[in-house]
Amino acid sequence: MSSAHIFYIPIALFIGLLAGFYLGRHAAQEEARELKKRRERRQAIREKQQARDGAAAGEQDEEGAEKSA
Repeated sequence: MSSAHIFYIPIALFIGLLAGFYLGRHAAQEEARELKKRRERRQAIREKQQARDGAAAGEQDEEGAEKSA
């Protein structure tokens, strides 16, 4: 083994470490964005369902009030 390996191997490992941190950070940010989008979509669906259920309950109450009057 030549003396160049003393410098080459640590430099290659350090570059790999930096690349890993960069790619890992990018992947984590992308996953966080996807999670946020998924939560927002689920919240919108819940709000639509609650509005629909509330409107349906209101219609049932009105029909019941008309029949008893």
